[in-house]
Amino acid sequence: SACLVGSEMCIRDRDTAVAHLAGILGVPTWVLLPADADPRWGVGPTTRWYPSMRLVRQRAVGDWTDVVAAVDAELDTCAWQATTA
Repeated sequence: SACLVGSEMCIRDRDTAVAHLAGILGVPTWVLLPADADPRWGVGPTTRWYPSMRLVRQRAVGDWTDVVAAVDAELDTCAWQATTA
């Protein structure tokens, strides 16, 4: 798993072991969190445990539309920056 995650430019995932592994490896990672996410994630868009990780939360329970749109837009920027670096 570490080899696959480490070879990726960006990761988009839910709160899973893969997301934590990507965070440990310093891979830019976007975690999609439900509105009632585990309180250990904190309340902001970042986490103190993984500096390369961005947290994106639902605004309303069960509605992932805004979350996916926000992450997709940020991933487009990530991919663009990687191809121009």
